[in-house]
Amino acid sequence: MLADTNNFDNQTEMDQNETNKCETSQCETNQLETNQHETNQCETNQLETNKCETNKLETKQCEIKQCEIKQCEIKQCEITQLDTNHLETTHLETNQCEIEQCEIKYSEIKQLETNLARVKELMEKFPGLMGELSYRSDLPQSGARLSAAWRELFASHSSRFVIGSDTWINERWFAYDGLMKTYREWLAQLPDEQAKRIAHGNAERLFGGKIE
Repeated sequence: MLADTNNFDNQTEMDQNETNKCETSQCETNQLETNQHETNQCETNQLETNKCETNKLETKQCEIKQCEIKQCEIKQCEITQLDTNHLETTHLETNQCEIEQCEIKYSEIKQLETNLARVKELMEKFPGLMGELSYRSDLPQSGARLSAAWRELFASHSSRFVIGSDTWINERWFAYDGLMKTYREWLAQLPDEQAKRIAHGNAERLFGGKIE
């Protein structure tokens, strides 16, 4: 009986040890699973953190690109403004050039007005010289009356002059009718043969045409 009791105690102790081992193993397994879960959770958090940082980086890159686009638009605007300023400058230079040409033309006219004697001298010196009468404000002396100096020159050299409109700028065409009217007014004050030569006869002879 004593032996059986000892065997029972030993068996009980062995079972207890087995139970303890099992519990220990189960505990270790649970601990391992817990650690694994924590590891997975940590990795998940790390992935989410990396994803967040990636999103932030993409956002910053997007902001940088938008900034570059705005800078590009600003530069294009500056280039357009520069082109506009250049065009305005060119237009101003063109206007200035036209003004200077007008001043030169007016200066030449004034010089011719004071050198009618020189015109007569050249006509007598060069038999083939012809004179064109456009833009001569000194032909009518007062109103539509032909000046005495021009009347005298036409009397001696009526075969050497032709009339012209001198439409050197477009605006002159708007004054064309007035120019022709002025010509007719002072031509009517000349003898008929002189007036015909100056009005069209000399031009017909020079250019080989015939005005009907």
